[in-house]
Amino acid sequence: TVTQGIVSATARTIQVPNATGGSSTFESLLQTDAAINPGNSGGALVDLNGRLVGINSAAAQAGAAENIGFAIAIDRVLPTINQILSGQRPWLGVYLQTVDPGLASQLGLPADTEGAAVVEVVRSGPAGDAGLESGDVITGIDGETVASDLELIEAIAARRPGDEVSLEVLGSSGTRSVTVRLERRPPSFQ
Repeated sequence: TVTQGIVSATARTIQVPNATGGSSTFESLLQTDAAINPGNSGGALVDLNGRLVGINSAAAQAGAAENIGFAIAIDRVLPTINQILSGQRPWLGVYLQTVDPGLASQLGLPADTEGAAVVEVVRSGPAGDAGLESGDVITGIDGETVASDLELIEAIAARRPGDEVSLEVLGSSGTRSVTVRLERRPPSFQ
């Protein structure tokens, strides 16, 4: 099936509810009025010449504007595709959530705290071996500020298995720097 539409914006940011009850931030999305339904998320967004320009990812929720969908631009997808195909996708071994004012309050942090909260640490994964714990908030990587889970995920994706990264972590005992050696993402986490 093919639907038609127009790309109306190229750098949209949206918040999407996640399984933990929080939300994840998606940035630099293409906004389109092409129909995106639950069955075609992950499908191709192509231009008039049949060239792949994005991967359909989300649609506006009921009650929001109708016929608005979002796609991840292909230039943001290709590095991950290449990592998967080569078996070189790096893995930190955590489940993350963007810190919002509600989560900051739950963690006893100021409402304006930004970062990627560690929701769960995979046992025997790189982050767990380095001492990260559920409830820690990652606020930086290799000297660069991290304001959301997506920013951290993208920063990790730009590395390779075996690379060491320095994470700035806000936890129950204050701020600390943690060095983590990234591993190859196990097949069960692809």
